[in-house]
Amino acid sequence: MRTSQGFTLVEILVAIGLFTVLIASVLPGLLWNAQLNNMSDARTQANMVTQQTLDRLRNSPVLSTSGSETAQVTQGRTFTVLTEYCPGISDPLCSNDTKNQLVHIRITVSYGTTVLSKTDTVYTQVNTKTSVGVAGGGS
Repeated sequence: MRTSQGFTLVEILVAIGLFTVLIASVLPGLLWNAQLNNMSDARTQANMVTQQTLDRLRNSPVLSTSGSETAQVTQGRTFTVLTEYCPGISDPLCSNDTKNQLVHIRITVSYGTTVLSKTDTVYTQVNTKTSVGVAGGGS
């Protein structure tokens, strides 16, 4: 009859083997989840950069009607922001009418070679120099 307490070497090796199999099956899922979380964070930051670019353009007194500009923006990560004005050939969303100007703007935000955000919008500038007469009656 055995009176000593404790585990045998075989029991310890079986427990270590089961623990190793368990960790090996869970670890890839954890790594994938961390990578997905990192990409989600990068997309959120890219959307913030897009919104800041749109706000800057909205407050600009003059909008370009052709061409593009590229900028590096750092917000935790360094993003490449490509702003295109009237990106298509004879873009129907662009006009140089002196009364109502339409400008199609496409903003593409990339991190390395990965495009994280692509936004298209149309800005208008309405001529505010026209005066409106108020008809009033005298007493």
